[in-house]
Formats: sequence, structure tokens, C-alpha cells
Amino acid sequence: MKRRQKSYPAVQFGTSLMLVVFMILCLTAFATLSLSSAIRDYEYSKKAADKTSDYYKADAAAGCRLAEIDTILKETAQANPASGAPSSYMEQVLDRLQDEKLFDTLTDEDSSNPQITYNVPVNERQSLQVTLALNTPDTSGDRLYRIVQWKEISSQEWNNSTTLPVIGSD
Repeated sequence: MKRRQKSYPAVQFGTSLMLVVFMILCLTAFATLSLSSAIRDYEYSKKAADKTSDYYKADAAAGCRLAEIDTILKETAQANPASGAPSSYMEQVLDRLQDEKLFDTLTDEDSSNPQITYNVPVNERQSLQVTLALNTPDTSGDRLYRIVQWKEISSQEWNNSTTLPVIGSD
């Protein structure tokens, strides 16, 4: 009688171990990618929140300065009767605003509606620029100023300090 040889199964113990190790490596790689993506998203969100916070702090400071300007305009308008000369009112207003250093630049000084501009820093690279057109008081109760511009601007000049190498250029 011949003895029958034992046959081994087609899938061996080593193959299943290699499959488990491969799955663990794949899961570890996906976990690492997910973690790096979450960290990158967190850093981006933090930068966006800081930028927004800085902007609103500058916006509040610009609003406080606007309130000071508004107070000066109202006080000067109440001190001068409506029949007074508009040019003397504007001279008084501009003198008081300049004494208080509430604006940076003045444009159209000789016109009936001069414009003043002031900047409030947002961060080291940006500022909030506000431009107001001053109005003379009249009996109709119009506003004493009009906001012409309230925008974020770059406070640094851009310098192109890098060049791109192009084939054939020196």
C-alpha cells in the first residue's frame, strides 16, 4: 500500500501575514496623510482668523477716529451759525483736524468739499485707508461728511527681487 502524501493548502501562513502587514502599512500611510492635511488646514484657518481679527481691530480704530472727526465737525457747525461763510467753517474745521492730527493727507483744499484721508495699520503689510469728503453745514440737515473710500491697501511697495531663468537669457 502506498501512503498518500499530505497536500498543503494553496494559501499559506506567510501570505496572510504579508497581507496583514501590507494593510497596516496602508492604514498608517493614510493616517499620516490625514494628519498632515488636518495640520495644514488648521494653520491656514489660524492665519485667516488672525487676518480677520487684525482687520476688524483696524476697522474699529478707524471708526473711533471717524467718531472724533464727526465730533469736531458737529462742534464747529454748532459754533458757526448757518448763515456764516462756508469758507471760514472749512478753515476752522481743517485747522482743528490738523491740530488733533486726525488725518494724513488733504486733497482739494480750495474746493467747497475738501477730502481728507487717514490710514490705520492692519498689519505690517496692509493698512485700512479712509477718505472723507467734508461738506458745509446747511439748513437742510445734510451730513457733514461723506465716506468716499474705506478700503484695505498695501502699505509696502512691491519689489521684484527675484528673476526667473529663461533659456537663452543672460
